[in-house]
Amino acid sequence: LLPWRFYDAFLLWFGGIHGFNGLRQVINDYAHNPVTNRVLKIVLIGLLIGIFALGTAALVLAPNQPVDSAAILSVLI
Repeated sequence: LLPWRFYDAFLLWFGGIHGFNGLRQVINDYAHNPVTNRVLKIVLIGLLIGIFALGTAALVLAPNQPVDSAAILSVLI
């Protein structure tokens, strides 16, 4: 596996944890009902697990295909 894939996976995880933690703080600030607060946090954890699983799988398990730069340039020109 290519090292940049693991680097991108770490960026996904650390950036995602940062963003989801901020969203958790917003839920704490605005959802005053304890039941609503807990339900929103459970939904948030589900989204976190789903996005991280799909993102990591897409980064790490994607096939390594060489890029044909001549074909890309011919489309752009």
